[in-house]
Amino acid sequence: MYQYKDHTLLFICIGGIFLAAIYHTILYFHRKESLLNYYSQYLWVLLIYLIFRVDLYLDFTGLDIYNSRYNWDEVIQMLGYMLYIRFLCKALFLKKSDNKYAWFFYTVSAPVILGYCVLIIFFEKFPEFLSWSKILIRVYLLTFGLLSVLIVWKKKKSLYHKYLFLAAVSMIFFGLLSSLSMIVNLRVVGVGPFYWLLVAFYTDVIFFSAALGYLIKQEYQKRENSLRQLLKKEAELQQKELEKMKVVYETREEERIRIARDLHDDMGSTLSSISIYGKVVSSYIDTDKVKAQEFLDKIRENTKQLMESTADLIWSLQTNYGESESIFKRMQITGVELLSSANILSHFSVVKEAGDLRLSIQAQKNCWLIFKEAINNICKYSHAVNCTTTITISGAVLFMIIADDGIGFNETSKGNGLFNIRKRTEQLGGIAVISSMQGKGTIVNIQFPLENIRIRS
Repeated sequence: MYQYKDHTLLFICIGGIFLAAIYHTILYFHRKESLLNYYSQYLWVLLIYLIFRVDLYLDFTGLDIYNSRYNWDEVIQMLGYMLYIRFLCKALFLKKSDNKYAWFFYTVSAPVILGYCVLIIFFEKFPEFLSWSKILIRVYLLTFGLLSVLIVWKKKKSLYHKYLFLAAVSMIFFGLLSSLSMIVNLRVVGVGPFYWLLVAFYTDVIFFSAALGYLIKQEYQKRENSLRQLLKKEAELQQKELEKMKVVYETREEERIRIARDLHDDMGSTLSSISIYGKVVSSYIDTDKVKAQEFLDKIRENTKQLMESTADLIWSLQTNYGESESIFKRMQITGVELLSSANILSHFSVVKEAGDLRLSIQAQKNCWLIFKEAINNICKYSHAVNCTTTITISGAVLFMIIADDGIGFNETSKGNGLFNIRKRTEQLGGIAVISSMQGKGTIVNIQFPLENIRIRS
């Protein structure tokens, strides 16, 4: 009959497995993970097996193993092993490539165990046959267990695999003690075969639960790290957006100051000249009509220049930010118009790399004014037949070369046009090389570092 310590061990095991089954079942309904489902099924069947044993004798010795009640006890135990094998293989993420023998045992485990259960229920009148079947099924389970231990041993790179390794080893070790004590009627420290099986189940559940807990913790930490990385990337993107907004603000502020300076320097001085010329005209209008007409012509010329400068400024502000193609297209159209009025053929080419370049507003405006200044000089002074404009990129430099085949000039000569070209080139950190010889034409070679003229991002 029952001994007190046997009651204690059995009910401790039942209570612990019941709590584990409840916990992992709730966890499964919360997380909907198949591994938790397999483990919960194994725990519930194991719990049913232990409850079934409560009203049986605790020692296998002297027990009539062919009693029909005992046969059902064996069936429930085997079903528990079947679910155990399924859970262990899922926990190991077992594949055929890992170990073909373990994979074979896993695939045939359900038919083998179910076949053994059929033998127990319907062939109880053949005790010798059942005895051999019982030995064979336990050899089968032991073989699978040893293969599982080997697989886990090879994989034990993390604490998760170490827990699985300890679970498999404990099940094999205490299961062997249970089988040996049953076969040879051996009692170790007064404990019979069933209680070694209880220890196997209890330690197995402890290590399996620890492995699943570790796996859940790792998954949580992985999600937490992913969330941190996501938040970090969002913060970096926000910082980049703030920096872009700062650049845009600074660019607009620079443009505002530059526009104010241009208005003051160019238009202000031109308007002042027109005002002065107007006063001179009024003083000569009655006394010297020739002089008055001369200053009226100057007013007309300054007004025309002012209108062109204003149109250029408005265009540079209205052009979509960074559309370099529009400025090169405007250069080509304007070049043809101006040069054809002076009976000069225009040849214009832009390489694709330069055409795809996105220029800042300041670069667009200065490139345009440099080009227009050079073309105006060619129209006025060169007496050329051809004018060739080439825009290319070499390395990290944009080249704008404007050449004519006109009469040329003495390089020592100076003029406002050449001065303005050099000044506007220097504003963008570039270099203006102007070369000319009498009768050999003129070449204006403008070089801009790309980092100074492209849009800052």
